[in-house]
Amino acid sequence: SLKPGGYASTFLGGLGDIGSGKWRPAFSSSVSFALDIFHGDYRGYVAINGLLFFLIVFLALRLSSTPQNRGLVQQIIVTFALVSCPFVWYSTWSPFGLMELGALASLLASLLLFRSGLDESIASRHWWSASLVMLATTFHERYLIAVIPMALVVAVSGGTRKLVRRLLP
Repeated sequence: SLKPGGYASTFLGGLGDIGSGKWRPAFSSSVSFALDIFHGDYRGYVAINGLLFFLIVFLALRLSSTPQNRGLVQQIIVTFALVSCPFVWYSTWSPFGLMELGALASLLASLLLFRSGLDESIASRHWWSASLVMLATTFHERYLIAVIPMALVVAVSGGTRKLVRRLLP
């Protein structure tokens, strides 16, 4: 259970803790932060997870609409799909929701940044997008699969050449 003095109970402990063989520093650090603020009170987790859930709904709505098509019906369908998903309800009411919802919010924000980088031809947004994918992997290792396609897209987007020119004389 997540309680003061238990799993990842300090910020620095969370960065180095591999609890049950898995390294999840963003999750462990967010848990230690929540423990410090709410002193193990369950309602605090629900409040943080609820805020993360609303962030996810906002990001999903932004992803479901494009500049050409801002269809209300499409956004309503996405909203109801998210609200009716059992995974989201489990994550909202569980202290481990910080791990699930934090990773999902990072990945959705990454996709939104990536799309806006494509729409506006701004390669630096691809780098920020890749950074958010890496953040998602530090919440939960299942998002490691997103690193390979993201690295390939960033490399092909031209952002790599610009970075190399800045780093090398």
